Parts: sequence; C-alpha cells; structure tokens
Amino acid sequence: MLDTPPMAMPTPTRSRPARAGEAPVPLLDVVLLKKQLRLDADDTAEDELLEVYLGAAEQAAANYIGRQLYPAGELVPEGDSYGLTLDNKAVVAAILMHAAQMYENRETVVTGITASEVPMAYAHLLGPYRILYPEL
Repeated sequence: MLDTPPMAMPTPTRSRPARAGEAPVPLLDVVLLKKQLRLDADDTAEDELLEVYLGAAEQAAANYIGRQLYPAGELVPEGDSYGLTLDNKAVVAAILMHAAQMYENRETVVTGITASEVPMAYAHLLGPYRILYPEL
C-alpha cells in the first residue's frame, strides 16, 4: 500500500489581501450592508466599523463552509477546486445577515430584551456549500 499524503485543502481566507500597512478589503461593498441595515448610504460615520463587520462575517462564512471566497464576477483560480465566488446569493445573504447581527448587537450580552435566533437562517443558507473534511 502506498503511503501518500492527503491532498492539501485550501485554507479558507479572504481573497483580497491587504497591502503593507492596510487592513484587508471586504469582498462585499459597505453600501450593500447599509441597505441590509436600512442605513443612509450618504452617512459615512460608521463605514470603518461596517467594514470590520463585513470582513469578520466574510471570514466566518469562509471558515464555516471550508472554502475560500472570491469577489463576484471573478473566476476561482485554477489551483483552488473548492473556491466559491460571491455570485452565490445565498452566501451573500448569510454574510449580510451575520454582519448586520454584529452591528445590531455590539456586545456579547444583551440585557432587557428578549432575543431569539432566526431559525435555520445562517446554517440553512451556507449548509449546501459546506465541505466537511473527513477525519484523518
């Protein structure tokens, strides 16, 4: 029996790396997140924070599905057989929902409010695109 190493799986990361000294650029536009949040597109006071939430939501989605995400309209590089573009509306919706949740609930604890999770939303949107790695 040949002892071959398992095929290397791509590490889920964001596809637009930062230039030296810059933060990574979110794959989705802050204007789209503002629409999700029903915020005024002209109000830029919280754009930096919204970009942080978008980046975190994109990374969380990539980690959850085990795939690297690429901008809409781009091709997945030849060496990445698991990559997924953001032409996929279910993945975009999940990212927007997650970023909006972080914006609306800025702390880990909510007091004085009865909160409930929207059933199946995040997992239901991302589940079909999830790669489950076999145990080695």
